[in-house]
Amino acid sequence: MDARNFRYLFENTDDGVILSGCIWDKMEDKCTNYAYVCGVRNKKELGQGKNDMVFRFEKTENTCHIFVLASFSIHYLKVLLQMVRRGKVRTVLLPYIVPIQRLTILQWYMDELGQETGFDKFMENPYAFLKNAGVENVYLLYGNGEVWSGELSQMKPGHHFELVDEPELQMIKEMEGYYVPVVKAGYIIENKWLFYFGHYSRDIHIFKQFVSDVGMRKQNPFYFRTKESFRMRMSQMAHEYIKRFGEIITSTIVMYQTPLYVDNEEVDSIMTGKIFTRDKECIPYFSKDGKNCMLPCIYREDHAVYKRHKHNGRKEGCYGMLALGNMDLNRYLPEFSIRFSSIISQVRAMTVPSCGNREHWNRQCLTMVFGEDIKYWICGLDRSTSAAVISDIVVASPKNRIVTISEEFGYCFSGYLVPDDKRG
Repeated sequence: MDARNFRYLFENTDDGVILSGCIWDKMEDKCTNYAYVCGVRNKKELGQGKNDMVFRFEKTENTCHIFVLASFSIHYLKVLLQMVRRGKVRTVLLPYIVPIQRLTILQWYMDELGQETGFDKFMENPYAFLKNAGVENVYLLYGNGEVWSGELSQMKPGHHFELVDEPELQMIKEMEGYYVPVVKAGYIIENKWLFYFGHYSRDIHIFKQFVSDVGMRKQNPFYFRTKESFRMRMSQMAHEYIKRFGEIITSTIVMYQTPLYVDNEEVDSIMTGKIFTRDKECIPYFSKDGKNCMLPCIYREDHAVYKRHKHNGRKEGCYGMLALGNMDLNRYLPEFSIRFSSIISQVRAMTVPSCGNREHWNRQCLTMVFGEDIKYWICGLDRSTSAAVISDIVVASPKNRIVTISEEFGYCFSGYLVPDDKRG
C-alpha cells in the first residue's frame, strides 16, 4: 500500500528517555530515521551485563538522519560518539554548553569515561569534532528562534536555524577562544515531517561570571588536555563548579514532531500503541523487506487504536510526539507555553521531564493539555520518579494516560497515512 508509514519507539532504558523511529514514504521511496536521547543521571554504573542500555539503532547499519542529544550526560555522549564513529549520522543537534561546563564533565567523570577514544577532543570543541568526523549538519542550540504559529505557510522544507544574536556570539568567541556558529532552536522539515525544537538553559552570562569569580584566566583549548600539570587545577575547578551548580548540566532540548499535510478530508490514517519487552525484536527503523510490522503486531498483541480525531469535525490529526527532555517546568513553563501552545492540540504523547522528578515538575502544565483526545504521558522509571507527579497527571483528566518505560518495558506508537485517492 502506498502510504507514509511512521514509528515512534520509546526504548527500554532506566535512565531518561530514548525516542527513536522512522518515517517511510513508500510513494517516494524515502526513509528518515531519527533518535532523541536524554539522560537524567551523569554518575552511572556502566557496562554491567543486563544494565547495559538497549539502543536499538545499534542493530542496523542504516543512517540516522537526525540525532538529538537532548542533554549532556555521560551515558548518551558515549552513544553519540559510537554512532559517529560508525559514520552513519547525518545531522546532530545538541545544547550549547560553555567550556567550563564541558571541562567539568571531562574532569569529574574521567574514571567512568576510561579510555573512551576521542572524548577529550569532542569536549574541547564539539562542533569541529563532529564536522571533522563527517557529520553533515551540526547544530549547537542556545535559546529559541521564531515561534511557529501553527500555519504551514510559515514553514519551508529543509533545515532552519538562525545564529544567536551578535552579543552572544561575541561572548561565546571570548570564552571559547575562537568563533563557534551557535544557533537558536529552529525546525527541520524532512520527508513531509516536522521536527520543531526548543532550548532551555541558564544564561551563559552566569558561567562567564563564575569563571571570573574563581580567578580562572581566559579559557583556551589546552585546558582539555590531560597533562598532569593541569589535572589538579582542573579537578579543583570541577569541584567548585559542582558546589555552585550541581552535577547535572541543565541545558536541554525539547523536540516536537508530527506529519505535515494530514487534512482529515484528504488523508485516511491509523495509529496504534503497544507495549514491548526488552527481549522483543522491535526496531525503530522499517525493515528493508518493505513490510510495516504494525498490522501483524496488532493481531497478536494488546494495543490501543487512536481514531477519534477523525470524527469530531477537526481538520488536523493528532499524531504528534513532544519530548520534554530534562526541562525544568518550574523555571521555564512561561517560555515553553509561548513556544508550543499552537501545537498542543495535535500532541498524542509527551514525555514527563526528568523522569518525573518533582523538583522539575509544575502541575500548571496540565492546563495546556486539553481536548477530547486521549493523551499519553511517557515517564521513565527512575529513582527520582515522584508518585505525586504521576498522581497529578492521572487526576487532572480521565483522558490522561501514564505509560512507564523501564529497562524491561518500552512503548511503540506506529501507523500510516494514506492519501484519499489511494484508499481501497
